[in-house]
Amino acid sequence: MAGIVVMQERLFSAEVAAGTLLVILGVFLGLLGCAGEMTSSLPVGGGAAAGRAGERTKDQRAETAAGEGGSRAGAETVAQPEPGGAAKSGGAEGPGSGVSLPAPGESDGGELPEPAAAVELPEASPTKTVREISFDTIKFEMKKEEPFERRMIGPTIEGMAGQKVRVRGFMRPGFQQAGIRKFILLRDNQECCFGPGAALYDCIIVDMPEGESTEYKVRPITVEGTFGIRELKNPSAGLEPGAPSHLAIYHLHADRVW
Repeated sequence: MAGIVVMQERLFSAEVAAGTLLVILGVFLGLLGCAGEMTSSLPVGGGAAAGRAGERTKDQRAETAAGEGGSRAGAETVAQPEPGGAAKSGGAEGPGSGVSLPAPGESDGGELPEPAAAVELPEASPTKTVREISFDTIKFEMKKEEPFERRMIGPTIEGMAGQKVRVRGFMRPGFQQAGIRKFILLRDNQECCFGPGAALYDCIIVDMPEGESTEYKVRPITVEGTFGIRELKNPSAGLEPGAPSHLAIYHLHADRVW
């Protein structure tokens, strides 16, 4: 009897142990099942998101392709030739008109127009500079009481005609003291420098500017203006013995006197 009891206790212990193993196995299998469900659910969600992203990428590519196709279609529409004529190459298109316009400088026939003739502008006259001279500058060889001839002046003095000059001298005294419009400029303040016995190159006849006058001055003065050669012949020449042929040959149209 004791042996039977021992065997029953061992069987019972074995059954308890087997049941415990079965419970543990069931719990383990249950955990494996939950893990499998969680693992299987992750790819499904990721695949759906990837699918939606792929669909959006495809939609964007489709829209881009549609835009490019529209641009090409618009360009082809603009570049279409006019009815009855070939399309003009290199021309500028009118926006939205579908008609090619000639490029700048291009005629309707595709030929460049002839360049316009160049217009020649007149040369600007250079500003005249004022030349400083003295009575020695306009002196020339001439014997006393010798009749004057134009060739005596020489090319240097002849070339001064029309130039702006500035010269100092003395005003020849006269009866008028104010409102003087014309006077004689002398090398020195002696009256012998004008008229019989005087050298022609020692005096200059000065005309004041239009509407201006000056006063007689004893001291030396400066005259600035346009130099010229103008022969003033002596009306007494040939009538009086020893009368010179000329009274003056130089002239100065004054710009200012001081």
